[in-house]
Amino acid sequence: VRDTGHRTSRVATVALTIRSVNDDPAFAAATAERSVSESAEEGDNVGAPFTAVDIDTGDTLTYRLSGVDAFSFDINPDSGQITVASGVTFDAVTQDTFEVTVEARDGNGGRASIDVTIAVSSTPTPPAVFFSGGLGTGGGGVPPPGPTPSEADFEWTVERDIEALDSGHGSATGMWSDGATLWLLDNPEGAGDALYAYDRATGERAPGREFTLDERNRAPRGAWSDGETIWISDSGQERLFAHDLATGERDEERDIELAARNADPRGIWSDGSVVWVLDSGRAALFAYDLESGELLAECALDAANSDLRGIWSDGVTLWVSDHGAKRLLAYRLPAREERAASGDGKALERVPGEDFAEPGRVGNNSPRGIWSDGSVMYVADANDGRVYTYNMPDAWDARLASLELPGVDIGGFDPARTAYEGVPEGGATQTTVSAASAQDGSTVDIAPPDADGGADGHQVDLARAGEITVIVTSPDGSRERVYTVALAGGAPPASCLGGDVAVGFSLLIYAGGSLDELESCAEGRHLAALYALEGGEFVPYVLGAPGIVNRPFRELYAEGVPGLTPLTVRSEGPASARPGAPVAAGPWESCLRGETSRGLSHVLYEGGGVGDLAGCAEELGLAALYALHGGQFVPYILGAPDFVNSAFGELFAGGVAAGTPLVARRE
Repeated sequence: VRDTGHRTSRVATVALTIRSVNDDPAFAAATAERSVSESAEEGDNVGAPFTAVDIDTGDTLTYRLSGVDAFSFDINPDSGQITVASGVTFDAVTQDTFEVTVEARDGNGGRASIDVTIAVSSTPTPPAVFFSGGLGTGGGGVPPPGPTPSEADFEWTVERDIEALDSGHGSATGMWSDGATLWLLDNPEGAGDALYAYDRATGERAPGREFTLDERNRAPRGAWSDGETIWISDSGQERLFAHDLATGERDEERDIELAARNADPRGIWSDGSVVWVLDSGRAALFAYDLESGELLAECALDAANSDLRGIWSDGVTLWVSDHGAKRLLAYRLPAREERAASGDGKALERVPGEDFAEPGRVGNNSPRGIWSDGSVMYVADANDGRVYTYNMPDAWDARLASLELPGVDIGGFDPARTAYEGVPEGGATQTTVSAASAQDGSTVDIAPPDADGGADGHQVDLARAGEITVIVTSPDGSRERVYTVALAGGAPPASCLGGDVAVGFSLLIYAGGSLDELESCAEGRHLAALYALEGGEFVPYVLGAPGIVNRPFRELYAEGVPGLTPLTVRSEGPASARPGAPVAAGPWESCLRGETSRGLSHVLYEGGGVGDLAGCAEELGLAALYALHGGQFVPYILGAPDFVNSAFGELFAGGVAAGTPLVARRE
């Protein structure tokens, strides 16, 4: 305390007790919709589970059900999954909607609720059955009514089926699509194994996109493609056969040799980095590095999955079709760390609330290959010459409905297709990105940032942008889809590695993608090496080096590099100016984004003055921060005299911009 009138002062020590305040959990929206079939029975799931978010670490959420119609349903207190209550039947004529409220509680007084409308859908009628004596009509010569289309989650759409496969297509197996064409394998008894192509919109056969299989590929079971190469599994061969998708030519250098334990391969799927291969004999799922073919993990499947056939994932949930169970069983797709822990055959986590139970109810009794565009799930049937379709939950839908870039030709837009090439027309120098999501409640983020905040819409300077990225997040926040437009003649992609490159070392921000995409981007920016920070130490990726040199980096990012990842890079020149670095969007949970460990770590700063940055670092227990400028590290040592940190202060005299990458040091 200072008395300015008498120029005297006293100092006292004050003890402050800081008490944490409990934050309420929160749902992504105030209302939601679900649907239930008239034929639903006790214990059947009603749509996808409800999940609230609680920012308080350590809180465990439980879920309760209330409302005027709550007696008709139950809810799992741990998962938030609504199910049909005992003794309840549904009739859309008597009551076509039910109103309930789902409440989440954190055990510390915090709670949140969401109002739910549950619509009753009519029971689909099974398809007509043909007998040797003719069509059963039920008397009077009048055919029975056809199946009823449904828009309810997980139920049969009917109208989007491919109803009649080619007459020579005897036994459908694996399936993959690029959004426009659907490729479907055929494995009949005896000879005739083939790959058929169909137009996804019309269901018509597209023979111009078909090719002949390898003569050794006599039991084709699964297919997946990255858009250039297509891999095909064979239950009699311990390999995945690679073909050029456009020409059908064999590309044996890209074949993947399977482990001896993976001797009965079936469906395959990949995220572009890791390829997953089902094995029917072991009822297991094997993971391989797509580039090197190295076996990464073996995971056991649920006992109910005893006759597994096809596989597909949206990056969050992984579905496996099963001939015996006549349904698609759902699992949580494991992250890299979880895969490492699954090397001993640990079982994948089951997610029963996300199963597709309809196939066996509507005549899809031999489910084989599966694929989804995010709106519906396609399920091939081995016996009835049909591809069935089932509704994916709207709450998971992270698709765009439309994408327009005036002045840039991207060809036709298809929500299922995510990669485009854009050609500026007539000397266009700027475009306004118009991106509309397929579902209400989705969020849409566009990079690079708006080039003209004063104009309507999101403006992009074509001369400075090499790529436009649109990220759509589903209404429930659980799924994300990234659309990219590579601009012909533009600068290096603004969404790849953002920041100034100097001769020597620089700090850049990678917007996310596969390792191949990162390497391509690094080559475009004339980089010699990239360095991640893990466990306090640098992990290098040297361009052009043998695989063994870069193996730790590839293992670190086996599933791809997350968005807004800071990296230290080295260049021998030429230097290049910032091509439009991505900006980290708030709100931020901490003033510095990124985990810090003993030693060195990469972080992003939320923005502010140098003094604010120093206060933030001190609160987090850091000893020093380092920027990179002109190829050299510029330090800020906490607690050091001002002259030690003068260079850092001069570099950021106008403040430190939001999203600035830094290297942090912790003792």
